[in-house]
Amino acid sequence: MDYELTGDNFSGGQIIKLEIARAILREKQVLLADEMMASLDAASSKEISNVLKQLPNSIIEIAHHYDLEDYDAVYRIENKSIVRIK
Repeated sequence: MDYELTGDNFSGGQIIKLEIARAILREKQVLLADEMMASLDAASSKEISNVLKQLPNSIIEIAHHYDLEDYDAVYRIENKSIVRIK
């Protein structure tokens, strides 16, 4: 199959996966992500979470929906304060 790499023919989920892969390949110590998994289906989100857990990087993710077991530490903003909930 022939594909044009303009990005016009990729779904939102595919674009997110490419961006996550690019971030991983940059090998930075800290990955900062805003709603990184929001556009992904549950299976893709879980698979990517499993890969990210194996990396030596620290990941700071801003998310409205999350599974506590996927994170070492979780903070929430409450009444203008940052509160650790895990």
